Amino acid sequence: MGPSLLKLGLAVVLFSILYQSWLKETLFETIGLGRVIQSIDEFPYTCRRIRYERLEACEDLWLDDQERVLYLACARSPGRLNWNAA
Repeated sequence: MGPSLLKLGLAVVLFSILYQSWLKETLFETIGLGRVIQSIDEFPYTCRRIRYERLEACEDLWLDDQERVLYLACARSPGRLNWNAA
């Protein structure tokens, strides 16, 4: 095993570390390489705003595409004070 093969192996390892730690996120998330951008007109659903007193401070949601049901994790502000020790 010659010194040039050792240098090549070291370069590949360093590039792999750089790619996994920084370059992958920069290319695909920040720059958007490979990202498909769709127009709002291509969205297949009709959205409407829901106003209901028990839907305050919703933190998490999950949309069931097959059943077309939206599940929300919500709590009113006074109720949050009871379970949040902070």
